Amino acid sequence: MPDTSSPIREKLISWEISSHVERLEYHRIELPPGQKTGCHLHQGGVIGYVLEGEIEFQIEGRTSKFLKSGSAFFEPPNSRIAKFENCSNDRTARFLAIYPLSGEQSTITMLEAKI
Repeated sequence: MPDTSSPIREKLISWEISSHVERLEYHRIELPPGQKTGCHLHQGGVIGYVLEGEIEFQIEGRTSKFLKSGSAFFEPPNSRIAKFENCSNDRTARFLAIYPLSGEQSTITMLEAKI
């Protein structure tokens, strides 16, 4: 007998994309144990999903969030990301990231931390 059940869908994040988006890049990223990305931004923003591990995530001026496996996150375009770091000193954290880009935009721009 065929399976008549429907797929189960759960909206994690909704994001309005600007008409200036020319392409989407989809990356799988690994943060080694204890890895800290440093202060950065994404010109086109990023939407992501944590596959495994725990990541501390903070948009500058906002409270830190702890993202675990199954968590979705959104980094608005040109927002300074103060923290995005693997919380574990012995396990790799893995996540998927989608970058909406246009022209020659890069996926990430590293910044100097504010003192």
